[in-house]
Amino acid sequence: MFLSDLPLPIAALVSAARFGDSGIILSALHSIDIVVEGRREYRGTEIRAWGERLATGSFVMRPVGARQQKGDVVVTLWVELDEEPRQTESLVDFHFRMDAGRLVQIRVGPTPCPRVPAPVTDYVRATNRGDLVALLSTFAPDALVNDQLRDYWGKLEIEDWAARDIIGEHLTMRVVDSRHHYGHVIVTAHVDGNFDKRGLPDPLAMAFYFSAHGDKIVQLIILRNQSGT
Repeated sequence: MFLSDLPLPIAALVSAARFGDSGIILSALHSIDIVVEGRREYRGTEIRAWGERLATGSFVMRPVGARQQKGDVVVTLWVELDEEPRQTESLVDFHFRMDAGRLVQIRVGPTPCPRVPAPVTDYVRATNRGDLVALLSTFAPDALVNDQLRDYWGKLEIEDWAARDIIGEHLTMRVVDSRHHYGHVIVTAHVDGNFDKRGLPDPLAMAFYFSAHGDKIVQLIILRNQSGT
């Protein structure tokens, strides 16, 4: 499921949470019977308090992917917490349950995510944040990116590519698999964004072949493999 295909009540709540719109959040929660966050349950008036915290909390939320799972619609959000002594980031899954067009239940928990090396983590983070400067900083000056069989050599060409095809299309990545192979890292991610999705599989699985030297990416090959899951 792409983010653009979310049912309207879920799309409205996710958008409101992203921009801190308390009015829309509380309106969207009106039909909710229960919110489960970790081991804690919220019911009745507690749900309103939970929604107010969602709207006014010191964090930024960005949707990076959606899928259907056991009758729920699961939206993965990139959450940045502004906490002392430093900013922390994590992926969080919001499990939404609908009944007859009504949003009736929300469960919140961490997103299962394979471990990847630091340069790859930095690349995924910068992509999901839409941060061009941070994305470029993950590459060595003479790095190579090959995206769908087209080469981009060095920082200037990579910057043009990233500004157009990554940041410009609001690309997001949810890593679903990671394999280490003779010093290289092969990441499979479900990709979303504002690109034309006509004729594309859902989810859209892309393979990212990373080669790093020290803390910088020196080569990245991006392909849509038939074996991607």
